[in-house]
Amino acid sequence: MKVIIWIPARGGSTRIKKKNIKPMNGKPLVGWAIEAAQGTDADEIWLDSDSDEILQVGKEYGINTHERPEEYAGTWSMTEDALLYFTESHDYDAVIMLECTCPLINSKDIQGMIDRYKSGGYDSVTLLDKRMLFINRIDENHCFPVGYDPFNRKMSQLFRAEDYTYCEAGAYLVDREWLLRSKNRMGGRNGYWIKHDFNYDIDYIEDFKVVEEYMKWTRNGQVEMN
Repeated sequence: MKVIIWIPARGGSTRIKKKNIKPMNGKPLVGWAIEAAQGTDADEIWLDSDSDEILQVGKEYGINTHERPEEYAGTWSMTEDALLYFTESHDYDAVIMLECTCPLINSKDIQGMIDRYKSGGYDSVTLLDKRMLFINRIDENHCFPVGYDPFNRKMSQLFRAEDYTYCEAGAYLVDREWLLRSKNRMGGRNGYWIKHDFNYDIDYIEDFKVVEEYMKWTRNGQVEMN
């Protein structure tokens, strides 16, 4: 069973220029994803980009690189389309799409997904981030609760598994056959792996500062898991 890791990193980020190679605590942002991937038993690791500068980083880390055509690298391009293009010329049984904008994903997270898939019967496995149920939506100048009653607020120590929500956390394993059939990173018999430590998705320059400080506090993001 061949499982590979595919790291998409297009060059044209708009909110933060050259975001995917912007330094974070001494290494390019994409370097954190690469090192997490290298700590697993995945058969191959691929960095996919339309940018020669980003692909060069992958070469320096000693992983495989794949040049993405311009048509799949626009602001509104779907990542699945780029993955399907890659799949046309590469053979594997399952692929993990690892988003390099989530630098706190570690090797244990990824390996847990691989092990869950290899246990059998899954079309996909999604990395999840556990959150409290108290979610609100906003509508112009107001906010309102979704899925809970603020007049009957449950104490957190009384929460059960069904009282939590689970957000996607930046890594998706998908079986090749399911991907080709559905053209989607999730679905079918979808398993999961819950991230047991902090998660953060880099969108704005302020996010860099938050994650950098967290990494320093936790010895560069390598949190020990019980």
